[in-house]
Amino acid sequence: MTAPPTDRRPPRVEPAIGSGFVRADVLAVLADSPAVHALAPDQLDELARCASIVTCFEADDVVVRQGDAAEHLFLVLEGEVIVRRDQGDEAFELARLGPGEMFGEAAVLGGGPRNATVVTAGPGRLLRLPAEVVRDIDHRPWAVEALRDVGRAMSQRVRHTNTVAVEALRREAEESRRRLAMGHFIMWIVVGMSLYTISLGATLSVTDDLALASMCTNAVILLSVFAMWRLVSQSPYGRATFGLVINPGWRREIGEALLWSLGLIALATGAKWILIATVPALSDVPLLDSPYLGARPLGTVDVVFTVTYFVLSPVQEMIARGCLQSSLTVFLEKRPLHVAQAILLSNLIFAANHAHLSPWFTALAFAPGLAWGVLYHRQRSLLGVAISHAIVGTWALKVLGLDLLARM
Repeated sequence: MTAPPTDRRPPRVEPAIGSGFVRADVLAVLADSPAVHALAPDQLDELARCASIVTCFEADDVVVRQGDAAEHLFLVLEGEVIVRRDQGDEAFELARLGPGEMFGEAAVLGGGPRNATVVTAGPGRLLRLPAEVVRDIDHRPWAVEALRDVGRAMSQRVRHTNTVAVEALRREAEESRRRLAMGHFIMWIVVGMSLYTISLGATLSVTDDLALASMCTNAVILLSVFAMWRLVSQSPYGRATFGLVINPGWRREIGEALLWSLGLIALATGAKWILIATVPALSDVPLLDSPYLGARPLGTVDVVFTVTYFVLSPVQEMIARGCLQSSLTVFLEKRPLHVAQAILLSNLIFAANHAHLSPWFTALAFAPGLAWGVLYHRQRSLLGVAISHAIVGTWALKVLGLDLLARM
């Protein structure tokens, strides 16, 4: 636990009756407390004369520390305190107590050390009772009634704590099951994408025709998507987690996707223009190097490749964004910057599946993938990113001819 700053104002301890405190107010708080409500007025008065008022001016003031000896029990008069269990460098909040609630009684009655740390949630006042007041039943017969009330209040708190603990364990067990299912899901995604890469490499070892090889591996993609669809259907997270929904604002999402596509097209076109203008070896390369514009002969393979790419863009987005990015976002949710990490990791895997083309083409696939990852996180639906992928990819490959440029 870090030491408090030196400019903090320390708590002030004063007698409960006197020093400016109104006796009637102190007695009224004691009478309303379920911990000592059975005591007679004269007994409450005697109890108040043994007590002190602790005035806390700051949040995180330590009232009792875990492991210390139990010399007092406390009643909250004003403000709120936080009960927490310190475990190494971590602190786990157990409860928050407000006016009229007592703490510290378990260690006082049991005689052991404090089993929790109690800190202030902000400015407030506490009534502090010496432990011997409730233990000294020989000289204070009314302490028996006080002990009975304290025991009853402690029993109610134990029951409440047990209920809270059981609910926390249930949530933790459910979260563990869900995260285990998500880890299993991620494993199968990686298996599917690995099979795609292996099948593509095997196809390229037989033929040098990249378009033909890509079309042959589309069967592997479709098979992987079918398997992933089954996994999504069986997942406890539901299809909405993986973007397989049409949101009510789908028209706005399409408009946003089109604007993002125009921006990506402008960036891609500008990047190629800069390369042509600055790299002497590319000075003769046309800016728009498309078979559809007559830059080179248009073949059947070009048409089939274009149509297939346009159709399979939603499939690629389901794998890269819907399955991989979504599952990583859920799996990494306890970590800082988990969304950025999920976008980066999923996009690295997506880009790596283009490494068979060239390192430059891998970089070209990575750059727009980051934008699509952000767009998908904004919309939580695959509709917009699938449309943007199809438009931008078709422009980059079959209008700018970046696939040929990247392999030069």
